[in-house]
Amino acid sequence: MRNHMEDNMQTEDILRSFSEEYEGKTEREMWTEILSLAKEGRKNGTLSNEDIDSYVQMLLPLLGEDQQKKLLKISQRLKNI
Repeated sequence: MRNHMEDNMQTEDILRSFSEEYEGKTEREMWTEILSLAKEGRKNGTLSNEDIDSYVQMLLPLLGEDQQKKLLKISQRLKNI
């Protein structure tokens, strides 16, 4: 069983990796790539609804209001794939 500190460290690692990977890309490029990767994960069974919810909760505090709305809308679309 993981503890809270390990969860925080993993979250920080994921967010750091995410920000490095998408640095310099347009918002459209970022969303297109995220959606493509998520669709692939849904298709091959490696991305569950719980995973989607977890990633959304990690990212929401980092986004502006409009981006948060987009992320929530996209996450709902992904859950229906």
